[in-house]
Amino acid sequence: MTSPKLKNSTPVFHMFDVDKVKEFYLIFLGFEVGWEHKFV
Repeated sequence: MTSPKLKNSTPVFHMFDVDKVKEFYLIFLGFEVGWEHKFV
């Protein structure tokens, strides 16, 4: 039996304060936004 191979993964982050989360991931960790989901 072979192990499954993952090519990509997309994390889902649950958050309560969007501004604080963006500050942490974008500024402190240096991540970039590839896409953003917004409820309409």
